[in-house]
Amino acid sequence: MAKKNEIVPYSKIESIKSRIRVSGQKIKKAGKQFAGKATAEQKFLGKTLPKYIGKAAKFAITKPITTTALFFAPDVIRGIVNKGERVSKRSLEQTFDKKGRWLL
Repeated sequence: MAKKNEIVPYSKIESIKSRIRVSGQKIKKAGKQFAGKATAEQKFLGKTLPKYIGKAAKFAITKPITTTALFFAPDVIRGIVNKGERVSKRSLEQTFDKKGRWLL
């Protein structure tokens, strides 16, 4: 440490390090202020959601056939379920008309 009347040698490297350290401290302080305003749900999703997206992308790249099947499966399941619902929602009176013909 320099005393009062001593000349301190100027070093460009030390000044750059000091600027980096000060700017890093400012960024850290701003990050803490921003994080303090975030809700608990936002904090949770900020940690977990990117991780799950990455895992889903990795699964899609490593298993393309399974991914394609999972992509088209909801449409197929929806088609099967909707056909069953049409018949099961009706009572016996609504299934046939007065002449005994089947209603769709």
